[in-house]
Amino acid sequence: MTTKEMFNALLKKKGYTSLRDFCLKSNIDYPNMNKRVNGIRQKIEIAFIFKLANLLNESYTTIVEIFYPDEVAANRDCIKK
Repeated sequence: MTTKEMFNALLKKKGYTSLRDFCLKSNIDYPNMNKRVNGIRQKIEIAFIFKLANLLNESYTTIVEIFYPDEVAANRDCIKK
């Protein structure tokens, strides 16, 4: 599943109809957020991860897993060793 698919699924679960809907209701710049979910500027700052998590009433780890899937997988591999 892509970043876009995962984030849109989370938004739908939280009752938003689209990324644009979420951005408008959360006062987030839509073009910038759209680039992030489409992987153009996928890497997001830690403060913004917490902002998204708080807006969506989710754990910050959920947001990290969406935007940093490779890094999360690598970390899990390290922990298993």
